[in-house]
Amino acid sequence: MPDDRPSLIVTRPERAARRFAAAVEARLPGRYRVLVAPLLDIVPVAAAPDAAVDALVLTSENAAERAAELLPGSVLPAFCVGARTAEAARAAGFGAESADGAAEDLLALIRARVAPGSRLLYLRGRHVAVPLGEALSAAGYGVAEAVVYDQRARHLSAAARTALAGPGVVALFSPRSARLLAEEALEPAPGMLALCLSAAVAEALGTWPGTAPLLAARPEAAAMVDALAALDERRS
Repeated sequence: MPDDRPSLIVTRPERAARRFAAAVEARLPGRYRVLVAPLLDIVPVAAAPDAAVDALVLTSENAAERAAELLPGSVLPAFCVGARTAEAARAAGFGAESADGAAEDLLALIRARVAPGSRLLYLRGRHVAVPLGEALSAAGYGVAEAVVYDQRARHLSAAARTALAGPGVVALFSPRSARLLAEEALEPAPGMLALCLSAAVAEALGTWPGTAPLLAARPEAAAMVDALAALDERRS
């Protein structure tokens, strides 16, 4: 029997995509035919610089996990963009504090907690949406940046391409993923919606055909699940 449920195409890197898919299934059991279709692969690279620092700056769970690998036994304070990143940092033994928001919220948290002139180690991916290191330097901090993982592009899977021809939602969590989807130059069905983590993600999607993107209320995965639940209520 054909599965006529709407599709949910999750474009996050594999592990995060599966975690998000599980959260959606727990909230909306059986509502979507979920396709895990990463547009990025996370690949560890390089090592942290050998520099004496006062605190870490972490903008992703991947960065927190790399910090654990590169700085074993360290108990440095870690300033984190969100709860998931802070959770991973605490699990590694760092004294983590979360900004519970986006890069600008993290900058505000650091300025409130850390004296200017302090030395910060910013561990990040090769591709970033916001030049946080430059902003921290401009705020008077000594910043060492280290690219500790790469986000390598992938094409959308064949199954996801097929799903775009029907009703559903494609979930986009980063500006780069949104750009990669737009570059695929695919024509989605009128009933296929884009759900974006933030306005920056929606902006990166550009003029991708279809209805105007939906935006999560907050830049976090839980808010994306909330948005799907709200959409489901409107459609019921």
